[in-house]
Formats: sequence, structure tokens, C-alpha cells
Amino acid sequence: MTAQLSQTERKLIALIFRNKTMARTDLAEATGLTGASVTRLINRLQEDGFFHETRTRTGAQGQPKRNLALNPDRFFSIGIVFSLRTMELALLNFRGAICATRHRVLSGARPEDVARAAASGVADLSRNLPPDSLLGVGVSLPGNFGTYRDLLVAHELFDQLGDDRVITALRSAFDIPVHIENDGTSAAIAEFMLGEGVRDEDPLFFLHIGHGVGGGAILDGKPYRGAHGNACLPGFLFPYEELRPSGQDLLKHMNNAGHKIEDLDGLTQPASGLAADLDAWIDRASQQIALAQRAITGFFDPAEIVLGGRLPGWINKELVARAATARLPGPSRGLPNAPLKTSAFGPEGGAIGAACLPLFETFL
Repeated sequence: MTAQLSQTERKLIALIFRNKTMARTDLAEATGLTGASVTRLINRLQEDGFFHETRTRTGAQGQPKRNLALNPDRFFSIGIVFSLRTMELALLNFRGAICATRHRVLSGARPEDVARAAASGVADLSRNLPPDSLLGVGVSLPGNFGTYRDLLVAHELFDQLGDDRVITALRSAFDIPVHIENDGTSAAIAEFMLGEGVRDEDPLFFLHIGHGVGGGAILDGKPYRGAHGNACLPGFLFPYEELRPSGQDLLKHMNNAGHKIEDLDGLTQPASGLAADLDAWIDRASQQIALAQRAITGFFDPAEIVLGGRLPGWINKELVARAATARLPGPSRGLPNAPLKTSAFGPEGGAIGAACLPLFETFL
């Protein structure tokens, strides 16, 4: 059914997805279609189970208002994201809500081992789904693409993803569509689709702090990928041989201070022994984030910059709060720096972003 949808039908689905519920009259106004055309298209989609209809009384006399909402159980998608030791998976329903999550330990270093773990996790999450309801699998990768999209240049800490066969192995592991993006772009898509409120902020830039420093952008409702899928990477501002506002830099800083922390998920709300050393890193990194904010504004002029990624949400909030104290001027006269906000998703945003990819590519 999804392959047979017209562009107009996809637009109706996208409008209802973004607004949660809409009446037929509102859909007609938003699309410029006649009421009769909207009714005909909606009836066809309702017959295939896309929508639920709700009735809302406004307090006035007459028939209650009839609103359309997506049927959450009509379609599902699964996202996969990687940490140093594990693979994390999330199952989203048609409305973008998380239904279940899974973790798989990465015990092998070959692409086939990664693909096998991915297939096992997807099979587990999709076991009880209705037939033909799984749209696809989204994979968010911690790295950049080479000069063609099937070549991944993974972050140096991810040995198991460094083989150039990993994308081919992942796609070969499934008989449903597999959508692959770098982690910054998939996070930007998730923020645009599911961020707090309806995302009218466009262009939107997502500043992704994982083990590296990445990013992604939404322009006119679509991700801007560049020639090779590597647009919007602000990490070049901070050379590898120098101090950086990255997760890898944070782990090195904490371990040099005597705290044995293997990965970013070990950075919970700090105990007194961690607080001073962690505070020092946040203070320095926040000033670098302010510099990135200024550069992103100059290159992209977004309506909003959202900071998120693999760090705990409370660290991201501190980075944003302290970056505001830097008070750097805008990149040119009359252009202030774009507002910097914190993503509401926290480190779970990686798997959510990956799971958004099939929904976005199919309907939005």
C-alpha cells in the first residue's frame, strides 16, 4: 500500500503526523484541495487503516467536530544505534512513540557479526507485530561517508564498524528496506519530526555531541546531506590533536583525572568525587560550543540550533546554559547567533533518530 501512495496522500499523512490531529476542513485549507477531494482521499486511506477518527465537542450546538489521528498500530519502524560495547534498538509506532527497546552486546568485530546482532534484535522487537506493518530498519552510524554512500568512515573508537563492508552487510541482513544515515542527520530528522511542539523552526541545525562532534540540518522540511552525505559537520573547528567538546575527549579527561569510565553511559549524575573534574570539562567545552554556535550561524543561518547526542541530558543542559554566558557576537553585523536549545531526547535520541528514518522516508 505505501508504494502506491500519491504525493497528495503522503502530504495529508505528514500534516496529521506533525499536528497530531486535524479535521478535514483544516486539511483542505492546508493543502488547497477541495473538501470533496480531501474526503475522497481520506476515505481511501481510512479503508486501509491509516487513521482513527475522534469526535470533539466544542460546547456549541450541532454535530461534534470530527478529527483524524494516525492509527498507531498501522505501521512500525525500528532504529539501531551503536555505543562502544553495545547496539541499542528502539521500536516506534506510526505516531512516533517508543513501544520497546533492546540492547545487544557486540561480541564480534566483523561486519557479519554486527549484521547478525542487528538481525537478532530486530527479530526480537518485531516478533508480535501485525503482518506487513514493519516499514523498515533505520541505522544511525557514528561516522561519515566516503565519496560514495556505501563507504563508511567510522569514528576511530568503533573498530567493529571500520570495515568498508559494514553497510553492505547490514543491508543484506534484512528483506525489508534499510535506511542508513550518520548520527547527526538522523538526530536532526528526529528533532524535526518529534521534538517538543510542532517544529516550525526551519532551517533547523542539530549539533550532535557523541564520541565525536557532528551535526545535521533540516532545510525546507528535508535533511540537507551535501554531495556525499557529509554536510553540516562542525567538528573541523576542533582539531583532533587538541582539546575538543566531544565524548571521546570527555572520557579521556575523566580517565586522566583518575576516574575509570569506559563509555558515555557511565556518566550519570556525578557523585562528589566526579563533580569537580566533570565541571571543569563542561566549563571548557561550553565555551567551544559557543564558538560552534557562532560558526553554524554564519554558515547556515538556522532558525534554531539544538544540542544533543550521546551525552546525558543534564550535561547537555549545562553546556547550553554555560555557552550562553560566553556572549560571543554574531558572525556579522545585524545577525545575532541563532538560539541554542537542548534536545529533549537525551542519549535515547540516537535510537529514536534511527527509527524515524523509515517513517520519514516513507511518509514525510
